Amino acid sequence: MGEPENTYTPEDSGKKGQDVSAATVARMMGLATASDVKLLDGKIELLISRVASLTAKVEKTAQSVSKVSTTSDIDRIDLQISGLKSIVKDLFLAISSKSGDGDKDSVAQAVEDLDDK
Repeated sequence: MGEPENTYTPEDSGKKGQDVSAATVARMMGLATASDVKLLDGKIELLISRVASLTAKVEKTAQSVSKVSTTSDIDRIDLQISGLKSIVKDLFLAISSKSGDGDKDSVAQAVEDLDDK
């Protein structure tokens, strides 16, 4: 069998090794350098500011939504409007029945009659 390719031979002993910087070794090991940490720190600060901005917008939206009328409010308003419609209808009916002669006193009397009901 032949000799493996990655073995040390005596001819290699005369060659000088190439110098490698510590940063290159750190990169090869997967460690973060100072510039990587600074870049990451800047990105985290940007992310924090964006999250704070988004949180403020969500709070503002939540306040706006809480001011919107709920279903019970709308139902209550609807009942009040239907009550007003009923009162106006009764008023017009009373006015039309009492004001056959067009007298203002008869209209006033019709309004007083509604108040008594």
